[in-house]
Amino acid sequence: MAGLTLAIMLEKAGIRYVLVDKTPSAQPLGGGLFLSPQVMRVFDQLGILPELDEIGTRGPQLKYFTQDGKEVACVVPGHLENFGYHAYFFARVDLVEVLLRHIPKDKVLWGKKVLSTMQNENGVMVRFSDNSSLDGDILIGADGAYSAVRQSLYRNLKKKGVSVPASDTGMLHFQEFCILGVTDYIGDKYPIVNSTDQYLSIVLGSKDKPYNLAYAPTKGGRLCWRIAGKLIENQIVDEASFRFSDWASESIQDIVTEIERVPIAIGGTVGNLLENTPSVSRVMLEACHKTLPAAGQGAIQAILDAVVLANLMYELPSTSVKDLGCMFATYFEIRGDVTRKVVETSKKLGKMASGKSTLDLWFRNVIIKLVSSTFVQNRLSKKMAGRPVLNYLPEPPLRGNMPDTFPTMTLTQKDKNEKSEATDSKSKSSENNAVAA
Repeated sequence: MAGLTLAIMLEKAGIRYVLVDKTPSAQPLGGGLFLSPQVMRVFDQLGILPELDEIGTRGPQLKYFTQDGKEVACVVPGHLENFGYHAYFFARVDLVEVLLRHIPKDKVLWGKKVLSTMQNENGVMVRFSDNSSLDGDILIGADGAYSAVRQSLYRNLKKKGVSVPASDTGMLHFQEFCILGVTDYIGDKYPIVNSTDQYLSIVLGSKDKPYNLAYAPTKGGRLCWRIAGKLIENQIVDEASFRFSDWASESIQDIVTEIERVPIAIGGTVGNLLENTPSVSRVMLEACHKTLPAAGQGAIQAILDAVVLANLMYELPSTSVKDLGCMFATYFEIRGDVTRKVVETSKKLGKMASGKSTLDLWFRNVIIKLVSSTFVQNRLSKKMAGRPVLNYLPEPPLRGNMPDTFPTMTLTQKDKNEKSEATDSKSKSSENNAVAA
């Protein structure tokens, strides 16, 4: 989502760009995707919101269930009242289709697998597996957990003797899994998917089955679903074992067999969802995420990143190494701490949702009851209040009761801050010298 969204923002800014993807065309893969009101304001500004409203399920309630079908809690977020926009739940394939409509076809190059990157003071060059290459001023990697752009960057840094944290260069270690899909039309079997009273359901893991299930209706009488949880000890593998073996198909089938009899609130079982999911996307495994896929934070945070980058790129005075360095430093200053906190929070939520120890089960029950309370919902609303927009387009009105708390900083502001700090430092140094004299 980040690459497509940023491309639309750059198109509106009049900044030259090209979008490359290793797949031969847009793929009908993936499950559901949740986007919060945090990003809806910028989609409103881009003129895309009406199309998103057509394909998405508006701000569903959140209901928690045990694996025997008992409802534990119901959360009504109040997005429209607080933020002025609904949250939406989409089928990923529908969202990709809408975003691609707003990008000129000649600016998307399909079938381009990145092999390596090179950079110097004149720019950056990207080499692809088809022996072609591209030159540009800036390269932005929006290519996921196995990012070839990031891997190439780290290789180049190592060659220059720059230290790179082992946690960034080591192989990914798979301890959790996510299986997802979108059913065909099931409105005849489950009329509730066409109802206006819709909600996102989460079936919590148990001690015997430490897997959690989430599902929600989407437009077209379909249901998006996702099964996630922790792998057992003998299933845990490293990146190489996962990517170059048949581990996925064997382990997925074991997991699905265990959970397919779990009942779902709309009737039937998980097995019925699988039966109604097209084979092309029936078993899509996403075994590595820095954030919980169900919470949508990966896509949400990436879109917020895109807003910050687009604003900074628009006011970039030149593409010199100095100005680019200042731009990326400003971006990191705005987004670094926020994204780290999101990852840490996601880890805690993952443990809460799938942990199977007695303490995990107790903690999960307590937290879920707290989350459904008005007090906690108000606290969460304050943390989600940031709704950034693009500085170079007409700003849509700020709707909702909550003020916009998204941190902002322009390159001009950063330059002024640094000059002010330098002046203060020089003043203190002069004072110290005078005292020493």
